[in-house]
Amino acid sequence: MAASLSVVFSVLFLLSVVVGAPQKPANEVRLGSSLSPTTNSTSWVSPSGLFAFGFYRKGRSGFAVGIWLVGKPENYVVWTANRDDPPVSSDATIEFTWDGKLLLRAKQGNFVLYDNESISIWESFKLPTDTILGGQYIDLGSQLVSSKSRQDRSSGTYCLSLQENGKRLVSCPVNSMFNPKDSIKGISMPLNCYWSATRQGGEYYFSALQLNRRGGLYLITSEADAYTLFNSTYYHKNKTIIYRATLDADGVLRLYSHSFRTSGGFTMSVEWSAIKNLCDVTGICGFNSSCSGNNGARANCSCLPGFVFTNPDDKSLFCYKNICHKEDCIIRKEPAILSHNITSLDYMSWGGTPYSVLKTSQENCCKSCLEDCRCKAALYFDQKLQQI
Repeated sequence: MAASLSVVFSVLFLLSVVVGAPQKPANEVRLGSSLSPTTNSTSWVSPSGLFAFGFYRKGRSGFAVGIWLVGKPENYVVWTANRDDPPVSSDATIEFTWDGKLLLRAKQGNFVLYDNESISIWESFKLPTDTILGGQYIDLGSQLVSSKSRQDRSSGTYCLSLQENGKRLVSCPVNSMFNPKDSIKGISMPLNCYWSATRQGGEYYFSALQLNRRGGLYLITSEADAYTLFNSTYYHKNKTIIYRATLDADGVLRLYSHSFRTSGGFTMSVEWSAIKNLCDVTGICGFNSSCSGNNGARANCSCLPGFVFTNPDDKSLFCYKNICHKEDCIIRKEPAILSHNITSLDYMSWGGTPYSVLKTSQENCCKSCLEDCRCKAALYFDQKLQQI
């Protein structure tokens, strides 16, 4: 397991060159420095004391390498190296043995490698995971990918990116597909995307999503203009506040503030959320289930009629048909009798593209679906039957 860790840092150290800097900044990591999960030197802390780089626990017995906001009693991870690799073991080490300067910038949470000309040649800000910090941005070539959970920082289900044509910022399930017909119509929104931000009126093309150090979240246009998603009005010169924008595990982009206390640790608050109702997030509930909520922070998942949860303890997973399997019927020596009916659910919406749309009455809606062997569900809306 220790060998896999060396792969993480070969990217950093293969880029380093011989240095002979006349002055050593206070946040320099000295040659010969090392970190280990089981020693007193588990991390390098920035001079401000707000950020640290090093090992943090991943799972029950493993560790990962990343950057976190230093808190009491709990830190908050904002970046992870090789997030989808297995955890490293307790005997892993990070050794800075090659010539070079490895710096942790004081208040930004950016881990930077400089050459002997003091030019940045690698930095963690250029490789975001699920979070951007103040002074950081994502451009047309990068994206945020949610973590699986607060505890599991490996890649999750959702991504946030600027579309290739720069017209909008979108949140989608990972690997969402484009509809070719939409491209002909000039619509570049991938299928299953559930949130977007764009500027109405005129031809605007965005080049980056940027978070400034005062909590302003902006879409930057190609003309260096800015479209505001959120602009923080709170400023206190006697307090230290760190802002971060995170695509959370539930697929929602949120802006957080961390107000650091003089006694240590921080108070975390949600300043802005892209989505108010979690049921708007595609796939927040699993297959064959529905979502209900009241613009709150929780999504209530329920199985559709005729289905049950595959795991009642985790209702975000899919539901399966609660019917008699052929093998069970043979064992009981009972005939497999199949009957069909339709259960009506009011105030429901359904994603996806129907294979058939018919203008009919509500009375004929159920009858039409029952007579079509391909029909699994029918949505009656605006005097039209949509068969799915």
